[in-house]
Amino acid sequence: MARSDLLVSLVRASAMGDSKELTTTVEAIIAEERAKQHHILADRLAGHVPTALIALTLEDAQSIAIMVNRRLGYNRETWTAMAAASMRAEDDDGGAWH
Repeated sequence: MARSDLLVSLVRASAMGDSKELTTTVEAIIAEERAKQHHILADRLAGHVPTALIALTLEDAQSIAIMVNRRLGYNRETWTAMAAASMRAEDDDGGAWH
C-alpha cells in the first residue's frame, strides 16, 4: 500500500484541482508500487495518469488552447468557420458532427 503522505497528497491535490501535483503524486505511487514488484497495480494506476492530466484548471486549458492555435496558425475566425462548416455538414447528412 502507498505511503500515507502520498495518499494525503493525492486527496489534497484532487480536492484543490491541482493537476500537476495530482499527476506527480500518482507517478510517485506508481514508482513505489513497481519497486515493491506490484506491477499489476502499478500498470492499473498508470492507465489513469492521462485521466489525471485532464483535470486542468480553466486557465491552464485556455493557455494550452491558445498555444496550440498559434502553432497551427488558427485564430478565432478560423475556428468559428470550421465549426460552422461542421454543423452545416451535420445538417446535410443528418449525422453527427465531423
